[in-house]
Amino acid sequence: MKEQITSLQINNRKREELEQAANSLSKAARELEIRPIQKKIIDISEVLSDIKSNTEEPLE
Repeated sequence: MKEQITSLQINNRKREELEQAANSLSKAARELEIRPIQKKIIDISEVLSDIKSNTEEPLE
C-alpha cells in the first residue's frame, strides 16, 4: 500500500512537471507569434514618423 502511495505521488509530480512544461511551451509559442507582429508595428511606426517629419512644413 505504501509503495502505491509513493508511486502515485511520483506520478503526480511528473504530471505537474509535464503540465508546467506544456504551459511554458505554449507561452513561448505565443511569444514567437507575437514578436514578428510587434516588430512590424514598430517598423511601421518609425516609417510613419519619418514621413511625418519629412512632410511637416518648416518653421519660419
